[in-house]
Amino acid sequence: LAARIGLWRLPVVAAALGVAIWLGAVFVETQGYQKDATRDVGLTQAMVREHFVPQGPLLDIRAQVAAAMARTGPAEFADPALPALTQLQIAAPVLMGETLQSAAWRADTGLVVTVAAGDFAALDRLDAELAEAGFAVDRLDSRAQQTGGVVARLRLEMTP
Repeated sequence: LAARIGLWRLPVVAAALGVAIWLGAVFVETQGYQKDATRDVGLTQAMVREHFVPQGPLLDIRAQVAAAMARTGPAEFADPALPALTQLQIAAPVLMGETLQSAAWRADTGLVVTVAAGDFAALDRLDAELAEAGFAVDRLDSRAQQTGGVVARLRLEMTP
């Protein structure tokens, strides 16, 4: 029995050492993630304090930022130098009512989206909703489809 147990000593010690090293690596990696999370929470709170909630407690950042945006409107926070993808993300809730066929950005034209709608009245409502969301809308072209509905190309530009 002692000889059989003696054969297993080295593999058991090696396995225990391997598990200890693995647990140590997991602990070190977790500590790094916790430091990053703490740093990110601090940066988020600093940005919220600077732009949305200058005083008072920060209880629910998402709700407080949403409330601040609702009170002042998105146009106050608009930045015309925002990247095209960020502008598209801001316009996305409005564009969800229609079918977005394409979105493109070029330096000479800016952000151009192609949308399909049921009729021209729906396009007019979309223009008005985008204007309320803080965009200057330039309808480049719009045409009726043979299959029904209309398609329009819109140039979107954030208004300060």
